[in-house]
Amino acid sequence: MALLFTWEQKFSTGIDEIDTQHKQLFNLINKLNETITLGESQQILIRAMDKLVAYTYYHFDAEENFMRQNGYPEPLFLDHQVKHRAFIKKIAKEQLRCATDPKKISMELLNFFMDWFTDHILDADKHMALTLFGGGQSIGEASASYIIEDPSLGTLQEKESRFIALVDRLPAFIWLKDERNSLVYCNKHWHQVTGLTSCEYSTDAWLNCIHQDDRDRLLVEYARAFRERSPLQTEYRLIAHDGTCLWILEDAAPRILEDDEFAGFMGCGMNISRQKQVESALALSVEQLEEMVRERTQELQQTNELLNQEKEAQWTLNQKLEEAKNHLIQPWNMAAIGQLAAGIAHEINNPLDTIHANLNTLKHYLQHVNIIADIAERLAGQLPDENAEAMAFDAFKKQQDPASLIDDLNGLANAAIESANRSQKLVQNLYEFSRINKKDKDLFNIEENLDAILTIINSQLTYKAEIVKDYGGIKPIHCIGSQLNQVFMNLLTNAAHAIKDFGRITVRTGYKDAHWLRIEIEDTGTGIPDSIKSKIFEPFLTTQPTEKVLGLWLSRKIIEDHQGELIIDSTLGKGTRFTIHLPVN
Repeated sequence: MALLFTWEQKFSTGIDEIDTQHKQLFNLINKLNETITLGESQQILIRAMDKLVAYTYYHFDAEENFMRQNGYPEPLFLDHQVKHRAFIKKIAKEQLRCATDPKKISMELLNFFMDWFTDHILDADKHMALTLFGGGQSIGEASASYIIEDPSLGTLQEKESRFIALVDRLPAFIWLKDERNSLVYCNKHWHQVTGLTSCEYSTDAWLNCIHQDDRDRLLVEYARAFRERSPLQTEYRLIAHDGTCLWILEDAAPRILEDDEFAGFMGCGMNISRQKQVESALALSVEQLEEMVRERTQELQQTNELLNQEKEAQWTLNQKLEEAKNHLIQPWNMAAIGQLAAGIAHEINNPLDTIHANLNTLKHYLQHVNIIADIAERLAGQLPDENAEAMAFDAFKKQQDPASLIDDLNGLANAAIESANRSQKLVQNLYEFSRINKKDKDLFNIEENLDAILTIINSQLTYKAEIVKDYGGIKPIHCIGSQLNQVFMNLLTNAAHAIKDFGRITVRTGYKDAHWLRIEIEDTGTGIPDSIKSKIFEPFLTTQPTEKVLGLWLSRKIIEDHQGELIIDSTLGKGTRFTIHLPVN
């Protein structure tokens, strides 16, 4: 338990005789506090109180004799003596009450001792020392110098409340025994598991919670620890109130007070049942462990094959989306593209969820395999070198290091999970894009949707161009967002087609002025010849030799339906920039 009083340098008066007596007073108060906390008998409580009172009388008498022998000024001496007499009157009254009813020795009385001695030492006794040996410092100055508020001294109730609140939150078995080897405190977890109440501390009921095969051994071990006053670590089985058998690893240490007085033991028990199960699992042979690793490896390979199939499906999906886009003839055909994207995204999402769940389960299993391998390593190291199992384990490690194998498996699992996450992000973008048949205006974040489209057509852009995003932080606007997405996808795809080898595509957003926002998609492609620049927005016009493109005509129509404009600026051999102006809502 925490000490009520701790001696600090600030309590020192510089007078050895007085300081020694003050320290003894502190020790006696701490002893009384310890006696109350441990719930000692009536006789021990009264004896501790009587010792404190008797020594207080002795100290006051010795301190007053010291002041007279050293010429302490009479007015100051009388004032100091009045404070001593007032305290003696108070403590004598309390001593009488405690003799008739030891329960009167309360936390309130301990707080009174603490506060009175703290104030008296830091004020009156410090004044006395300064007056006698402080070189002329005035009483007022001394008071200002030594009246110090010390938040660390807190009340006993606060300290005990903090201690109990802490140990009651711990999922461990915390207990205290006195010097007679009797239980005086157990935390909340101890009560919950054993089902015992605090009234059963003084009985041997707690022994019935110990497995009968461990009971005698445990009693012998604790008897020896108390006799030798030495720390103890032991394992035993505890029978919970619901009949469950738990393995407990318990550490106990002697409690020694400041005066080297033995006050009992404090113990902490941890539930190690799971570790015991793992130890049992280690009875598996090396061949069984290898088989488990092979099974997990096979599962991982199957998962990778599924991911490869999903990647191929995504590539096929992108191809289908491109084909569907190029076959748009009328605006109402956009609804069919939306249904197609939603259906494919749904079909991808179902197996993808299963793959993602299986990968996370595999990661969890690999953690257990890692624990098993680590424990096997330690156990093998404890066996003699000539032990057959140890020699077999060493031979296995030389052929295949378990740690390296587990690291490789973890790396493969992490890579697979990362791929699954990217696939889920793509599916989410497809779901958003599939809403192209929505005709109602709604709040639409242009920059977020540009990012989504760049993700969807990433396979077309990765090997064609470096993507540069220069966003100006434009605010969302009310519009038919699915239609604007069609425009963005068309312009970005055309930009990729216009680049022969490898180039750069820049996407910019910002404001033209207070009433108009601006979106630019610029490429470093071949540019558009002047001969067809004026016809670029006509239906079926194409700059590609193998396909006809309706996209630019449809894109301009969508922008105009939103009361905006689509502007082209192209230089042959340098590139093309499309600029969209839309009204700010």
